Amino acid sequence: MEEVEVEGPQAVPFGNDQVPTDVRVLIPDQLWRALKLYAEEGIPTGHFLHAVLTNNLVESLGRADEESRSALGAIVQLLYNFAPGDCWGSCALVTAWLQTGGLAGKRDGGTVVLSGRW
Repeated sequence: MEEVEVEGPQAVPFGNDQVPTDVRVLIPDQLWRALKLYAEEGIPTGHFLHAVLTNNLVESLGRADEESRSALGAIVQLLYNFAPGDCWGSCALVTAWLQTGGLAGKRDGGTVVLSGRW
């Protein structure tokens, strides 16, 4: 996995939250960008991230390349602790998030469930 050097802030923006750089550096750039676009604008991800977002572990592992598989724990940590709670966890939640247009779509009167599942 490519190392990400982060200077300056100890956290980077993600949706409505700030993600510690020690979590961010564990996620490859292309996956980070896809997750940000998904969370912020409701842009669909690739098959691997879609499987992660829908909470399908078997499909996630089946679709992961070596780099993605190595980052899976950090991606789950990112989602669980920092992603809006209604943007991941099931096919229905992901479909609704995509239809809404992510946080950008929610700003027009929708309700966002903040970080954390419980």
